[in-house]
Amino acid sequence: MVIDSSIFYPDTCVISRFDGSINASTGDEIPTSVYSGICGFNLNHTGDTALNGLEYTSAPKIIIPTYDVLFKVNDTVIVTCWSGRIIKGTLKNYDPCNYPGMTGATIWLKQGQDE
Repeated sequence: MVIDSSIFYPDTCVISRFDGSINASTGDEIPTSVYSGICGFNLNHTGDTALNGLEYTSAPKIIIPTYDVLFKVNDTVIVTCWSGRIIKGTLKNYDPCNYPGMTGATIWLKQGQDE
């Protein structure tokens, strides 16, 4: 039985980090791509929710189908949802999973913003 991956991973994401490389002509930092591919974005309405003043906040997360990438806290994450919505955030934490029949990684985001 083949499962359509677009059910679990309808979005795309690019995860990168800055390693100190500088563009000599502009002076801008040059990001290094760590992961680029399919993902699933989740606002996580039901879990990891906290009362922040008069508002409830939650940590959005993404899932990706690979587990063997060494992410770092504060990696930059850009998610393009299937609807065209673009979300930028920073990697807060991640949890790789490599069990028979279930591999991938869950990545929690912080400091997110819509484009």
